[in-house]
Amino acid sequence: MAHKTEEIRIPRLHCPSCALQLERRVTAVEGVVKAEVDLLTRKVHVTYDPGRIDAAELDRAVTKISGHIAHPEDDHEGRLEGTLTLAAGALLLGGITAHLAGGVLLGTVWGTPVHLSALLFGLGAAASGFPVGRRALAELRRRLLGIDILVTIAITGALALGEAFEAGSLAFLFGV
Repeated sequence: MAHKTEEIRIPRLHCPSCALQLERRVTAVEGVVKAEVDLLTRKVHVTYDPGRIDAAELDRAVTKISGHIAHPEDDHEGRLEGTLTLAAGALLLGGITAHLAGGVLLGTVWGTPVHLSALLFGLGAAASGFPVGRRALAELRRRLLGIDILVTIAITGALALGEAFEAGSLAFLFGV
């Protein structure tokens, strides 16, 4: 029986390392002859033996490996991330404006002054960082080390150090 090739869309491929890990894991699936990941189009081209694995099983295997497969009609998650990124951008602009206006003081928490700009920067980091954190957790569950984990660590570290602007900027720029 002749080999068949399927093209499967993957929603989140951020770096060559992630693409290479996905390619290796899909190639290791029983019945898969070859897998090639195209990082630019976010597609996996899988050549397989239909006598050993059918298209539905292949789809399930790639879904399990990659987290989920994006179908053109299922773009809800992408729209949510876009909305959160826009909200983060607005919050960052508000924070910059508040900072330039003289650092509006909201009050103190445990003796530490809380400025409106820092609050807005922190909210921007949370808005744009939420999808990144979700993807980082998914990577950890699949025992992958990807860019989302590293960015989540950087955002969390910046917030822990009181650098809300840096955390918000990083989350926003990565979201873009």
